[in-house]
Amino acid sequence: MCSLLLTTTFLSYSHTPFRRSLTRALTGPGEIALTFLSCWYLNNINFIFHSISFRTLLKIPIKMAPSYYDYGRKEREIFDIGYNVLGKCKIDLSTSTQFGITASGFQELESVNVPIYFETRYKFYKSKYLISLAEKWNMNNKNNNITTQVLIGGLLPGFLLTTGGTFDCQKHSIAPRVRCEYTNDYVSLNLDTKFEALKPIIDASAIAVYNGLMGIFFVRYNTSEQVLQFGQIGLSYKAKKFVVTTTVNNKYNFSGSIIRKCIERLYLGLKVCWSPVINRSYIAIAAQYRINRVVMFRAKINLSQLYLSSSIQIKKGVNLTLASILECRQFNQISHKFGIGLQLTC
Repeated sequence: MCSLLLTTTFLSYSHTPFRRSLTRALTGPGEIALTFLSCWYLNNINFIFHSISFRTLLKIPIKMAPSYYDYGRKEREIFDIGYNVLGKCKIDLSTSTQFGITASGFQELESVNVPIYFETRYKFYKSKYLISLAEKWNMNNKNNNITTQVLIGGLLPGFLLTTGGTFDCQKHSIAPRVRCEYTNDYVSLNLDTKFEALKPIIDASAIAVYNGLMGIFFVRYNTSEQVLQFGQIGLSYKAKKFVVTTTVNNKYNFSGSIIRKCIERLYLGLKVCWSPVINRSYIAIAAQYRINRVVMFRAKINLSQLYLSSSIQIKKGVNLTLASILECRQFNQISHKFGIGLQLTC
């Protein structure tokens, strides 16, 4: 997509000397604007001003390190996504405009609990700053809270600042929260501080990437108890056709997975977890196969359960998910679970 603009303007007398300039600006993600300016004197009375602007949506790859929450994304896509509707009848609605709305709710088939999630967000640019405002309502039978969030970008290159707070409707308490994130080509640093009863809980994470290798580190510190509550360290390697992910949680829970792309539409995965505290291991094998552009099938099996899931794109912006879990050791008993989900996007 290109556009070319040529203008000629006659102005009055000016003592501005002859000048020629070239301006290049990155006006958006992968968008380049080039402007050529030239001025000439004409009979020492007036001058002719020519402006030629060339604007193109040229895709420029911007290499940035992923955040901590992106670690293990491929593993979650194979082993978790598609099975979150089990035992539920769920519906999701989201919009991707400047003023966005996200609504989600589900009915648990084994109870009368109906949790509801609603979010509104608004993004706009002010000078060189990106400002995002969000309001979130989370309502269920146990907790009802409201979260207000403000995100500011553009203060420094690669730096994001997020401030907000959560109001608990039952306890009538407010928990402020401040989050800072810095990202460049190889490192992503995140500092998240949540204040509960004026006693902060600090979450710090770091991620580094280099030539397909990715390492993460996460730690949580509770100032009221003055103890290190949670820790995580992980290392992964991504090649062209496979991804290997390893993680250690709480110094005692070990897990590892390997995802391989067998053919163009088929992914196979193997996940192994082991905890020396309870001396228990977990093994799962998963597969994801895209039949065509609108139908995707997923399957996962562990030592006692078989998971099945299918996603169907009914039309653009309308996706239907069907999932089931079968108890292999108790196949004749009524202990299986089923679920259905509908996702609407506009």
